[in-house]
Amino acid sequence: MSSRLSAKVYVATWIVFIFIVFRRGAAACTRIGPLYGGEIAIVIFSLLWMRRACVARFVRNPFGFVTVLFLLAAVPPIVSAYSAVGITFAMQGAIGYYVVFIYFGYAALHSSVAQRYFIATLYFVLVLNAFLVILLSVSSIRGLVPCVGGEPVLGSGGGGYVFYTVGIAYAVIYCRELGSRRAALLLILSFVNYFNGFERGCMLATVGVVAILIYHRRMWWSSTVRTWLTAAIIAIAGIASIVINYFPETRLSEHIEAQGDAALSIIGKSDFRSGSRNHRLEMWERVIAETIDIDPWFGQGFQRPLIEESFRSPHNSFVEIFGYMGLVGAVLAAVLYVLFPLMTAIRLGRGGYDSPAKDIVFYLCYTMSFYGAAFFGPTLISPYSALVSSFFFGAFIRCVELQARKTSPQRHPHPISGVGC
Repeated sequence: MSSRLSAKVYVATWIVFIFIVFRRGAAACTRIGPLYGGEIAIVIFSLLWMRRACVARFVRNPFGFVTVLFLLAAVPPIVSAYSAVGITFAMQGAIGYYVVFIYFGYAALHSSVAQRYFIATLYFVLVLNAFLVILLSVSSIRGLVPCVGGEPVLGSGGGGYVFYTVGIAYAVIYCRELGSRRAALLLILSFVNYFNGFERGCMLATVGVVAILIYHRRMWWSSTVRTWLTAAIIAIAGIASIVINYFPETRLSEHIEAQGDAALSIIGKSDFRSGSRNHRLEMWERVIAETIDIDPWFGQGFQRPLIEESFRSPHNSFVEIFGYMGLVGAVLAAVLYVLFPLMTAIRLGRGGYDSPAKDIVFYLCYTMSFYGAAFFGPTLISPYSALVSSFFFGAFIRCVELQARKTSPQRHPHPISGVGC
C-alpha cells in the first residue's frame, strides 16, 4: 500500500471512528436503506482493512482466534433472528456481530507508528467529547441544537461517561508528552464531567483506574502531575464544602449530596436510586433464570429483547451475553474481556513488555472504565458503544503484540510532543 493511499485510508478510518464516538445514540438516525450507522461502518471498515495477511495474523493471535469463535457462535442465532423478524433483530444482535470491530481495531493499528498516532488523536477526541457533553448538559444550549429524527445533530451526552475516567487517566499518563497546559485542559474537562454525572459505573471504574495508576506510578509520576492532581482535589473538596455549608438550599448543593449518595450506593446501603438498583438486580436474576430454563448452552437467541418492559435491557453487558448466547458466548466473552486484560496486567507487572509501556497502562485504564460501564449498562449491546469498545480492545490486542517484541528501539518523533521517543 503506497504512503499516499495509506494516509487516505487512515483519514477515512478516523472520520468514521470519531463520528461514531461523538454521535453514539444519535447515530441511529444515520441510515442508508436497511443499514444503520454501525452496519455502514462495518462495510466501510471491511473495504479499508480486510486484508488476507492481516486476517491470518489476527487468527494466529489466541485472542484474535477467540474473537473469530465468538463471531461464529453468533452466526446461527443471527441467521435465525433475521429469518424470523428481519432487520429489527439488529439492536440486540449487535452484541454478536459487532465483535468484528475488534478485528478492525487490530488491523487499523497494525504498526507502532499507527499506535502512536492513534494515541495522539485520542487527545483531541477526549477533549472534544468532554466539551460536547458539558455543552449538551446545559439545557438552554441543548435546545438550540438542531435535531434529526428526534436526536440532536451533535449527538446526546448519554453513554459518554465511559470516557470520563479515560480522560483523567490519559492526562496523567501522558502529561510529559502533552505539556502541563494541554494535560490540565483535559484533566479539568474530565473532572467536570465526572462530578457532573450521576453514574455509579463511572465511580466504580475509578477504583480500578486509580489502582492501575498507583501500581505503575513510576511511568507517569512527576512534580507537575502531583501539583495538578493536588490542586484539583483541593479545589473540588473546597468548592463542595463551601457550597454544602454556606449554600445548602441551592441546586448545586443537592447535586453534590446526590453524588455522595451515589458513591455510597456502591459500597453500602443508600436510598440513592434504590428502585433502579433493586430493579436491575431483579432483571439480572430473571434473565439468568430464564436462560437456564430455555437453553443454558446457547441462550435465548436474538429474536426478541431479553426484557420487554421498562429498560428493554438488563443493563449488564455480561448478563446480556449469557442471555442471548448462553454459556458458550459468556465463556468466550470472559476470555476476551477479562482473561486477556488480566494476563496483560500480570505480564506487565513482571516486566514482560518493551519499556516504556505507557500505552499498555492506558489501555488497562480504558478496560477498567469499560468494566464500570459494562456492569451497569448495555455497553456491548448498544450498537455505538459496542463499536467503540470493540475497536479499543482490538487496538489493545495489537499493542500488546507490538510491545512484546524485544527489538532494538528506534527513535521516532512523538506525535504529541514532537520529541523523539
